[in-house]
Amino acid sequence: MAQSKAVYNTLKINKNDMKVLLRIKDFSKIDGKYYCSAFNCGGYEWRICVFPKGNGVDYLSIYLNLVDSSESQNDSRIYAKFSMYVVNQVNPKYTQRKDALHVFSAQDHENGKGFLYFMPLSILQEPMIGYLVNDTLILEAEVVVSDYDSYDSKKETGYVGLKNKADFCYMNSLLQILYHIPCFRKGTVAEGTIEQLFEGHYQNSIACINVDYESTRKESFYVLPLDVKGCRDVYASLDKYVKVECIEGDNKIYVEKHGLQDAEKAVLFIDFPPVLQLQMKRFEYDSTDNTLVKINDRYEFPCQLDLDKDNGKYLSSEADRRIRNLYTLHSVLIHSGGIHDGNYYALIRPTLSDKWYKFNDERVTNEDMNWEVKEQYGGNELFRKSSNAYILVYVRKSDQDKIMYKIHKKDIPKDLKSLVAGKRPFTESMNEASKQKQKGRDSKKHARFAIKPEDANVDPTRNIYEGGPSFTKTTVICPDVMATTSSEKHEDARVVSTPNIVEGGPSFSKTTDTCFDAMAAKLLEKLEDEEAPYSVRLRDFEECVSNNSVESTVDVGIFKVPSSLESYAKDLLTSHADIGTGNSPIHDMNEVAFVLLCCALKSMDSTCFTKVTESLILKWRDAIRGAMQYGFKVDHLKDHLKSIAHAYLAKLAINSDENQELQTVEDEITVMKTQLGILETRRSEIRNKMYSELRKTCEAVAAEQFPGETYCSFFI
Repeated sequence: MAQSKAVYNTLKINKNDMKVLLRIKDFSKIDGKYYCSAFNCGGYEWRICVFPKGNGVDYLSIYLNLVDSSESQNDSRIYAKFSMYVVNQVNPKYTQRKDALHVFSAQDHENGKGFLYFMPLSILQEPMIGYLVNDTLILEAEVVVSDYDSYDSKKETGYVGLKNKADFCYMNSLLQILYHIPCFRKGTVAEGTIEQLFEGHYQNSIACINVDYESTRKESFYVLPLDVKGCRDVYASLDKYVKVECIEGDNKIYVEKHGLQDAEKAVLFIDFPPVLQLQMKRFEYDSTDNTLVKINDRYEFPCQLDLDKDNGKYLSSEADRRIRNLYTLHSVLIHSGGIHDGNYYALIRPTLSDKWYKFNDERVTNEDMNWEVKEQYGGNELFRKSSNAYILVYVRKSDQDKIMYKIHKKDIPKDLKSLVAGKRPFTESMNEASKQKQKGRDSKKHARFAIKPEDANVDPTRNIYEGGPSFTKTTVICPDVMATTSSEKHEDARVVSTPNIVEGGPSFSKTTDTCFDAMAAKLLEKLEDEEAPYSVRLRDFEECVSNNSVESTVDVGIFKVPSSLESYAKDLLTSHADIGTGNSPIHDMNEVAFVLLCCALKSMDSTCFTKVTESLILKWRDAIRGAMQYGFKVDHLKDHLKSIAHAYLAKLAINSDENQELQTVEDEITVMKTQLGILETRRSEIRNKMYSELRKTCEAVAAEQFPGETYCSFFI
């Protein structure tokens, strides 16, 4: 560690707010890390740690450390908001600044929080730029400290945050934005709330220049990606989005009877959604360096966005001009940091008033719009601020009353009130509906399913893990499951892409052919067939449990289950307290059914959607039905299986020939990208060699023409 070589000044604004000024001399001679003298802020000792030659990277690295002292040896968590500045001593407007928010504990004295990639060493060390003058670096820091645990977001702002258990800051921020759109909070998938709020449409058209041919296609979007690079603001990005593109040369399109033709491609919007989501393309692949980079260019966004400007230049001829597309900024999702490190948080004005709030995981604070929001535009022409807007959410003014209405206490579901108040277990309220459904048919069910072991061809003394019993002679009530036979064809079914509510598979909530509706109706009829026979054994789930008697078993509740199923068994018993109460007179059969249910749950959880087949769906269905036979209330699994079956049906509806053709094209694209990467690497090598030779030539000429003169190699 280097000895202190800094001129050190502090300015105490108040007890919890401190400004620090450091002038570090002989900066380039410092090896390793350098600590400044400690200073007190918020009742705690702090110090700044600098790595002049980078902390394992070719960037200046700067950190804030909590000093190990007796005062800090407690269980408190300390919240620190800090900013670091590297001052440009030639032109102050190019001063580089980075901001951070972190929670420190007493154990963090050895591990500082801050910026691994503060600024490139190549820029820092170039004397003509102005960050190092006479080998002196000027570093400023501002630190604001508060006791994290004593801060009450609800008391200070009226809102609460979300805890971040493990890198969930993006999800937390997005959930807060969606939660503060009341219409979304009260809507359901069945009502089509997502489509009604977020779905817009644009017209994609291609027109040939030299022949009479034009093609148009209507497409939907939920989030609109906008270029940041080369655009000064949202309007410039939209101008670029709808700019007519010339397709010529190697990119000519093929037209039947006319061959390859020059054409113009254009995009215009048919309608914008009530809630408009704009995603800034802040991350992109740099083919020259073969790496992913973040675009930190300055990019402005308005609080009022007028998409009817310039006589509706963004709208197609099909657009309804009676709709006024004037939008108000509702929220900003922000990324602070670089590719390798960073944090997401959200700025939201929940009622569209002038009051903005920052939702940074579990901490919610009041923010000033003129400072915090406009700070997310980015940096200047030389340096780019690493904290900037990533997603913008706008609400159409004409729809504000329908979307941003006030939710009263009476609108909150009773189950949720009870859960928050801690008066009633959530599992009890979740199961109440299914209990009511079962109540009317309990007597019929028990009379029907009082099956003896011999009726199911089961030897009660055999090891149930040797393949398991079969339920081949059991008749049960069929759950809400949809299945299809492999011989049914779906050539006429055409699927329109919609938000995917089943992970791994498409949705078919929108169809364009009545043939598909008829097919679905036929499957729904099968769904309600309570007399359909079924058969399922433990060996049908070989991938979930060993098919032999040597696998160890564990006790979960009143059941013995294979150790590989322990977590799934515990999840079932935890979520559904009514499972495994031992009410059935045939406990062994209860155990068999429970083990099969755990197998089905594990199989559903681990199977990739592309591997789902009709026979596998039927296995899952039969395991669920077998469990229901003994009073296991598993309606949630029925609903989940129904969703899987819906998605499976949609998958079958896609033309297999088109899938094969698409896969072939994608394979060709992959090969081309690989070849392109090789060529770009070669280009970079040649370019570097040329520049190196040119630099040597320039230096030689300069030395010959100006002997003994000092010149700056940076400008050669």
